[in-house]
Amino acid sequence: MKKAGMNATGLRKLLIFIFILTLAGVGAGFYYGLTQIREYAIETNQKVADAEASGTQIDELRQLQTTLSQSDSLIAKADDMFATNSNYQSQAITDLRRYASAAGVSIQSTDFTEPDNAPAALNNRTVSVGLGGSVTYTKLIRFLELVEGNLPKMQPISLTVSRPDDPTENTVTVSDITINIATR
Repeated sequence: MKKAGMNATGLRKLLIFIFILTLAGVGAGFYYGLTQIREYAIETNQKVADAEASGTQIDELRQLQTTLSQSDSLIAKADDMFATNSNYQSQAITDLRRYASAAGVSIQSTDFTEPDNAPAALNNRTVSVGLGGSVTYTKLIRFLELVEGNLPKMQPISLTVSRPDDPTENTVTVSDITINIATR
């Protein structure tokens, strides 16, 4: 009788089958692991690209914020260049009195004239300023310099200067000064 069991040839065949099965399992595991690593690498690269893009966007936003801050100061300066139609008279009187005081001259009268209906005249208002008595030439020039450097923009457009009947030093008599006031 033959004993039921395994002989060397059967054992060898079984071991070869197990070995091939193990190699197939290792290959399948390696392929699955490699697939997972590739997916993780792609995800990581996308996150790095997103981080760089958001970093660039943050830098661009900061640059934009700086530009806007500078623009705000420019807008404020531009607003200072023009008086509004509602407040130009009070602002002009205040500024002219301040400049007259700084220059050492006195203002006797101010007269605002209404603009013509021409579109260019709507953005400019005029005021006639009468200085009191004779003034020295240097004080007159200083007053005019202060007026021209004013914000909102004012510009003398006409005046007549003459010598008084009894001149002393460098005194002059000035007719009414017509000044343009820029408005918006």
